[in-house]
Amino acid sequence: MNIPRSNAKQNARSTTLRDRFAHSEMVSLTEQHVRYDLAESVSKDLTLIDILSETDYKKFASTPLEYSSAAGNPQLRAAIAARYSNVCADDVVITQGGMHSLFLIGQILGCDGGEFLIHEPGFPLTMMALQSDVFLAKRFTSNFNNHYQIKPADLRLQLSSLTKLVCIENPRNPSGVSVSSSTIVQLLTVLREQCPNAFLLVDETYREARYSVEPAKSSAIELDGESADPRLVISGSLSKSHGAPGLRLGWVITRNNWLREQLVRGKFQTIIANGTLDELLALIILQQEDSILLPRQEQLAQGKALVKRWVNDHSEFVLWIEPDAGALCCVCLREDKFNATAVKTFYEALERRGVRVAPGNWFGDSERVFRIGFGLMALEDTQAALQETSYALADALG
Repeated sequence: MNIPRSNAKQNARSTTLRDRFAHSEMVSLTEQHVRYDLAESVSKDLTLIDILSETDYKKFASTPLEYSSAAGNPQLRAAIAARYSNVCADDVVITQGGMHSLFLIGQILGCDGGEFLIHEPGFPLTMMALQSDVFLAKRFTSNFNNHYQIKPADLRLQLSSLTKLVCIENPRNPSGVSVSSSTIVQLLTVLREQCPNAFLLVDETYREARYSVEPAKSSAIELDGESADPRLVISGSLSKSHGAPGLRLGWVITRNNWLREQLVRGKFQTIIANGTLDELLALIILQQEDSILLPRQEQLAQGKALVKRWVNDHSEFVLWIEPDAGALCCVCLREDKFNATAVKTFYEALERRGVRVAPGNWFGDSERVFRIGFGLMALEDTQAALQETSYALADALG
């Protein structure tokens, strides 16, 4: 059959497919098993046996598998709101994990173009979830040498009339470094002065992953009391601190009525609602939050102490930045010991020894830097993994 030339060209174009989603090396965390996984940044995984009583099992058995509210189970939203001093259930929208929150926000704020600013080094999937062909990423950066401190002056230089969103993590991923309350206030001030219509999104997924029974630091949403800035948005999840990444349960907190309504609509038009049983499990987890977090905080403190001791024992070869929170930290191969070839050899040696770390280039950082996670494995396995890492250092230096 002869196709007219113009139609043939159009047909050729239509069969040329372009990747919508870029490849991420981080997919190895879920797809490739290793003996010693120091790359993961989560706490010890929860099991149903850990949290469900006999009564809970019976409740599960009698729960109708119906649609939930698009905004989220009202009891669950109230339980999340109760964790903050100035938040009500109507400020909360439940999402399919923290990544769904980011995706929806990117779709909403970037639907007619513009820019978002993201701080690097940072979680790479954040940028991937937010950006699109018309919503473009700009970066403001820090590094190992300045302890990954965010400088509001650096943000000011990157803002423009196209800026619609600034996104940071607190505590940071991959470093575990916290952003001070005063810095967040300064960031909001800069936005009010230069981009009054832009939103500040603070991802607080690691806020509860602390190393003692002391209360978590105040959320950014609590800094202004009852009059929290309506352009301030908080996201969180049960993935990192609570040991439930497989539940895929996150939330957004916003005082902006327009954004909240857009989030609910966007959720309904993408997934309709969260799973009924997922939300019920999440509610049970939050009802037992103290007893769930305490042993994880103890393990995080012990895991962090193991890493600190290991760094001190190898201070001739590595440096680190001690984290403020989270099951993670950044370690750096010393430049005076490791040239580019030795850095490459180090990662190859780790792979041979069955150890996985998260290399800095995953996060927009130097390959000399790598993230170590110390919350997932049993302490004896973390110790064994660090010993294998010691051997890899020796292998790299010949």
